[in-house]
Amino acid sequence: MNASTRNNLKVWAIAWETTRAAPDYPSQYQQKAIAIHKLLSDGQWHNAKDIAKMIGLSTRTTLDLVQALKEPFGLASHTRLGYMMVNRSKSE
Repeated sequence: MNASTRNNLKVWAIAWETTRAAPDYPSQYQQKAIAIHKLLSDGQWHNAKDIAKMIGLSTRTTLDLVQALKEPFGLASHTRLGYMMVNRSKSE
């Protein structure tokens, strides 16, 4: 994932996190970001390999996505445990 795509995804994720307005024509990365959000909103730890398997991407691409979404989605990371959502939106 190139830097421009990563930055665009961050900007979109910040807006989506507050509005939850689905884009009319979501990009592949936006679709995968929403899937990651749904998966991690269960409050459990998930490692990148498991996330990748569930959303149908490679582990490397999933890691890139999660890194881009970490701040907008309020994700915590742990070396052994993986990722978990810690900031829950008020609309959930």
